[in-house]
Amino acid sequence: MPNEPGYGTNTTDVLERDTRAMEAQLQMLQLRMQQQAEDDANVPKFKDGSRWESARTDKGSATRYAKDVQGEFTHVEYVH
Repeated sequence: MPNEPGYGTNTTDVLERDTRAMEAQLQMLQLRMQQQAEDDANVPKFKDGSRWESARTDKGSATRYAKDVQGEFTHVEYVH
């Protein structure tokens, strides 16, 4: 309709405008990711190479979690 926004706008113009907007967002994302990588590189590491002081090296990894939990419950005696 003639009174609606975008009336008479060519589809190509709309796609070009959307493309420019997406490219600008992509550039901002890439810049932010680069800044984050630089920030992460400057974070001091603890003696075991972790960035978290509470990280435990004596426990299994996330892939061994189920096995670790099962191992804890095999030693429990049940009282009836």
